[in-house]
Amino acid sequence: MKQLAILAVGLSLAGAAVAATPPSAERAYIDGAFAAVDSNKDNAISRQEFDAFMLARIKKQRAEFDKGFAAADANGDGFIDRKEAGIEPTLAQHFDPLDSNKDGKLSKSEMTAALLAAMQQGSLAAGG
Repeated sequence: MKQLAILAVGLSLAGAAVAATPPSAERAYIDGAFAAVDSNKDNAISRQEFDAFMLARIKKQRAEFDKGFAAADANGDGFIDRKEAGIEPTLAQHFDPLDSNKDGKLSKSEMTAALLAAMQQGSLAAGG
């Protein structure tokens, strides 16, 4: 549960953290990100390198999401009910808006939609 909340909070704070980063730290972050994508170290990022990096990143994020969701789903029914959400204050606080179909439980698809919306909102707020 805490991993899920940490992911949600992390996504919402990421834009603010980057905006407050000193220029030298920004440069180091950009250089590190470039190096991570440039797998053949030729100082150029090909479409294949970018695709491979993004697919690996998405796979890792999906695994982390699934792990956090499973940890929150204490009864193993494939949903997070209000009681299960109660162990994480942030999730409990936002339970009703996240429960888009108002069935009293959160599905993986509802949580995924909320995370994607938060990421897109962060991108728009950052001017992206």
